[in-house]
Amino acid sequence: MLAPENDPSVRRMPLEMIEGIETHDILRLEELGIDTCYDLGNADFIPLILKTPYSARQLIDWILQAKLCMCFGEAVKDLRQHGIRTIIELEPLTAEDIEELPLQTSVTKIALERAQKSVKDDAEIKRLREVGQLLGRFWQGEEESARSQR
Repeated sequence: MLAPENDPSVRRMPLEMIEGIETHDILRLEELGIDTCYDLGNADFIPLILKTPYSARQLIDWILQAKLCMCFGEAVKDLRQHGIRTIIELEPLTAEDIEELPLQTSVTKIALERAQKSVKDDAEIKRLREVGQLLGRFWQGEEESARSQR
């Protein structure tokens, strides 16, 4: 049995938590059954590419933000103030960073350590990172090509 929505132990994660998602985007994602950050963070990337008008880069960014929201809920607002807006931005944190962030934010050291470990262990996050890197290289090549033709 699912917990009722007004249960205080249930962490609400509306799509509005994702930076860059607007009302019309939410409506489009809801048509595909993606109603929360949890849904988006667990969504299969390829069908989203095929069934939505969004670029691969946009979808990767939204999914990686959703994965951060899944780990930290409302505390993502604190993390954003420290330059962390997607889950992969946790990977380069040092042990010192993981000691300091809980003193400056509402996140806990244990949550940071678990989330950082998931970045290293999660095959889907690795895949999304690789696709993002390939897109970045492709895009840079396009820009350089355009510059050289001028």
